Amino acid sequence: MLATVMQNEPNASSQEPALIRHNAVSWIQQSLSQGHTLGRALALASQLAWGGRHYSPRTLEGWLYEYRASGFAALHRQSRSDKGQIRALPPEGVQAILKLRLSQPALPVSALVRQLLAQGVLEPGTFSMPSVYRVLRREGLDRPRLLAETNGPTKAFETELPNTLWMADIILKTADKLLK
Repeated sequence: MLATVMQNEPNASSQEPALIRHNAVSWIQQSLSQGHTLGRALALASQLAWGGRHYSPRTLEGWLYEYRASGFAALHRQSRSDKGQIRALPPEGVQAILKLRLSQPALPVSALVRQLLAQGVLEPGTFSMPSVYRVLRREGLDRPRLLAETNGPTKAFETELPNTLWMADIILKTADKLLK
């Protein structure tokens, strides 16, 4: 019945994690009322699957305290306040990466980063290469997209228009086999 009710609600996907957490918290509270210590109740609850997943006693304890402090609303997932923003690189570093990439699109990302390190725009140890690649991909300046825009297709045996490349397999027989 719960699944039917959840399917009819417009934000059922946001309710499901909260309901799973509430089930776990209710189970822990019931275990506490049966005389188990908090540590024992959390250990037992961590051995059970909640929504198909196992959670650590510390996670379950956090849910319990959040529920006690603020009720069911506290069990909903909270999205990050800085969601979608780049946290790994300073804003001036991001702008420098984008500017250099636009001015020299053929420059490999590792060379781009070395150049910005030498200029002092980026500081060693304050970022990772995957964060640079994510910035470029987000802005549409990653290598595959740049190559596709400038050179056309990037795969071997691929052309921009259909029927401009034909391939065939030919079996060659030697002359002496043909004569026999």
